[in-house]
Amino acid sequence: MRKSSFVIIAFAASVALVACDDSSSASDDEVPESSESVPKSSGAVPGSSASMPESSAIPESSVTPVSSAIPESSNNDALSAYYELFKSSSSFEPDSASCDSVISSAYPYECSDSLQIDGVYYSMSGYFRSVGRGCTYRCQDNKWSYVSAIPDGAEHFSDMDMGPPSEEIKKFLFKKCNAGNEGVVDSLSTGSGNPKGGTGRDFYRCEQGNWVKSPAWVACDTTGVTVGDVCQKNVYSRGIQFGDDTWLCYKYTDEGTWESTDCPEEGE
Repeated sequence: MRKSSFVIIAFAASVALVACDDSSSASDDEVPESSESVPKSSGAVPGSSASMPESSAIPESSVTPVSSAIPESSNNDALSAYYELFKSSSSFEPDSASCDSVISSAYPYECSDSLQIDGVYYSMSGYFRSVGRGCTYRCQDNKWSYVSAIPDGAEHFSDMDMGPPSEEIKKFLFKKCNAGNEGVVDSLSTGSGNPKGGTGRDFYRCEQGNWVKSPAWVACDTTGVTVGDVCQKNVYSRGIQFGDDTWLCYKYTDEGTWESTDCPEEGE
């Protein structure tokens, strides 16, 4: 290559570099006002964070205050009810006025002077419901009445004894065992109360002022029976999944008593 040609090429490259330098230093005033591709005030690539003024990056009207992020109308009714219950229970004072206001839904049994529950005391510990905690009652005059305290040694039970109740508590609904009811028979169901399992039945007879657990034959009717008659009593019923029906049979003897015997087959 000739020297003159090399000089010409080098000169052309230097002119191009100078031209490039001048175009990059152009001021904003040199951008035609009619150009709408890039706003004059942006001075940055569209889409970048710099293209939006900081004060208007997120319009204030579009920001949801934290306190109103969950509308009040969406509150769960059950939660509101629990809150009201909590407020009322926290200020509840056990006295005649307040305890009488909840007794209609508090006591678990009928109060009657013809039943064993007559004179029995009942207390609310708050085991099932907080309202009424500390209230104490006595079954008297065929109704539950507020009392300020339960005397030491008095027969009583509480809401904590109700899940499920013991046989002793269940017997509160038996008739009074007195001279007028001597020999009267009653029974109660036993078991957990789960319908899947079976349910037993225990029999009791009033004897000299006490309910005595007795064989099932005490419930056999003696009216019009003759020697050799058979009495059947169901002492266990199967549940919906477990257990079997159980029957006990008794034969009437010439001494006027019942003795165990085989139950007749079906159809006999």
